[in-house]
Amino acid sequence: MNQSGDRLRFLAQRSVHCVVCQRARRQQAGLAFWLVRTFARLCPFCRAYAVVYGRKSYEPEPARPAPTGARERAPLV
Repeated sequence: MNQSGDRLRFLAQRSVHCVVCQRARRQQAGLAFWLVRTFARLCPFCRAYAVVYGRKSYEPEPARPAPTGARERAPLV
């Protein structure tokens, strides 16, 4: 990948591990959500996250699909 692509991914990783962004993605309300939503266009990490992942840094992560072929576990009784 070119240098600018590597830099974007590095900046996006900072947003992935940012405590405020994580809380905003998880809670979808409150002060952290308001801060990230308001200042996302000013933060270089949030802008890079939007480019790399295709969604805003405060939007929740999509649900992971269930693994195929997974067996149901017997209830522990």
